[in-house]
Amino acid sequence: MATEAQLVTHQGPEHPRWAFIAAFVGIVAGGLLGGVIGYGLVDVQCTGNCDTALSSAVIIGSLLGAAGLSVVSAIGLRAMGEWSTVQDRALPQQQPLPPLSQEPLQAPGPIDAGE
Repeated sequence: MATEAQLVTHQGPEHPRWAFIAAFVGIVAGGLLGGVIGYGLVDVQCTGNCDTALSSAVIIGSLLGAAGLSVVSAIGLRAMGEWSTVQDRALPQQQPLPPLSQEPLQAPGPIDAGE
């Protein structure tokens, strides 16, 4: 039987709360704007009774806009997680650079053209 320690799975790095809120707001905004674009496209092209076409365009535009921004948000959150994982790794301590020489630089001598 598995012990409690074995049942614990690795959870990825914690994302800041503002990142999830920004992703959610972006997805909602993308859905709203997608619906507006769908409505605008059908409104310009359709004449007469277009209620079904307008409704369909709003729904499809909203779904496509929200789906597109959800992909972008997921990629952005994943990149944030990978970046914080890389930063959290313990890097070996670097040796300090030796102090710079206090001697003035010497101008190079004349160049021999080879005789």
